[in-house]
Amino acid sequence: MVSLSQIENVTDRITEYIRSLQQERDRLRAELNDLRSKLSEKDLERIRESKERERVSEALEREKMSFQKERSQLETQVKSLCDKLGALLPQQSPSAEIKKL
Repeated sequence: MVSLSQIENVTDRITEYIRSLQQERDRLRAELNDLRSKLSEKDLERIRESKERERVSEALEREKMSFQKERSQLETQVKSLCDKLGALLPQQSPSAEIKKL
């Protein structure tokens, strides 16, 4: 038969085991909360970086469109100048151009 001291001994060991499991559970909960907090911070950082990349991309697109517009205007001005210069210079016949070469 099992003696009272053996039952107490087993009970003490089980109690100690339960305490150690509770401590481990508490430690793991704290670690989980810490990891959740870090994950939230990383998510916010990722969102901020994504929005910043989007702003930069939009700014670059606007700058590109501005440069294209400026280039088109400059090309128009150059063509206009060439047309004006062509109108000022005397017209040459194709045979005169061949003699020059």
